[in-house]
Amino acid sequence: MALVEVLLWIVGGSLCLLLVSYAYLIFQKIMYNRYQKRKEDWKKRLRRVVRQCLEADCPESFPYNERISLHAAEDILLQYITVLKGKEMRAKIQTVAWQLLHEHYSKCLKSSRRAARLNALYHIDTFRFDQFKPALVALVNKPRTTKEEKFLIYRILASFQYPGLHQLLCEMQEPLPDFLCKDIIRRLNPQSLNKYLHCFFSCPPAIQRSIVDVLGNKRDIRSMEFIEDLLTEDDHELRIRALKALSSIGFIKDEATLLDLRRSPHWQEKMMVAKLFGVLKKETFIAPLKELLADEAWWVRTTAAQAIAQYPQGVQVLQEIADDTRNDADPFAKDMAREWVARSFEKNGV
Repeated sequence: MALVEVLLWIVGGSLCLLLVSYAYLIFQKIMYNRYQKRKEDWKKRLRRVVRQCLEADCPESFPYNERISLHAAEDILLQYITVLKGKEMRAKIQTVAWQLLHEHYSKCLKSSRRAARLNALYHIDTFRFDQFKPALVALVNKPRTTKEEKFLIYRILASFQYPGLHQLLCEMQEPLPDFLCKDIIRRLNPQSLNKYLHCFFSCPPAIQRSIVDVLGNKRDIRSMEFIEDLLTEDDHELRIRALKALSSIGFIKDEATLLDLRRSPHWQEKMMVAKLFGVLKKETFIAPLKELLADEAWWVRTTAAQAIAQYPQGVQVLQEIADDTRNDADPFAKDMAREWVARSFEKNGV
């Protein structure tokens, strides 16, 4: 009997907890909807005033005196800067946004609430308020600043072409994710990026790899010599990134180094060499591609076969390998050649 009473108390307590939680969620939903309605009302009142600010000058006393009206003005300006792409108009929006919102963002950056600081950082990035550079540098060095905030600050400072960003990245205690490093490097203009190339080896490894990736994505032949020099570095991951970048550029001067890398102990590197051979399409690379076609790694073999197939007479070369009846002919190479000959027939009908 006592056990039944205990179970009933547990069930009753759980139900009460669920009801309280449900009531709290309903209350939060009601408050949120009420807040959104008030903000929409403010947006209707402020839209004409914001338009006046963009077309002429803001009135001496802007009609807001509470946080909700400021958020309404912020939403309107965010909508404008997202939709309008003209350089002159965007500059005007930034000026008006700075006039109306910079004091609010300054307070948010000093807030003890992480959400308020993050929200301010996102909007500073959107509006490109580079006047906040000193405040952002100060914030990134504060003990309470979280990892997410620091990552966002690095991105913003990159957009602002902040010259001290390199030092901040070198001094950071926790490595940045690759996707974030690429975003930082993509935001640099050509002049800032060149500075990073001059001090490339003092950068953290993740930044080095991202620089090479971004250079490859830009497909700027002027960076080819710098990337080629990386093929002789000890870091095989850096060499792989350099090979990938050269595949995007589609050109190389130092073929001897490339030929040496086909005998790398790392299958990923050999795979990228085979891919680059296929991009370059030089007849002298057919023989090393045949070697790679007999590699022990499946990815190397299939990439080599795909590269051969890209040559003008590549399918014929693969057919010859597949039909090789010599006793010492590599069976894996023959199987891979047959597979890609079949693929060529399916794709091109030849």
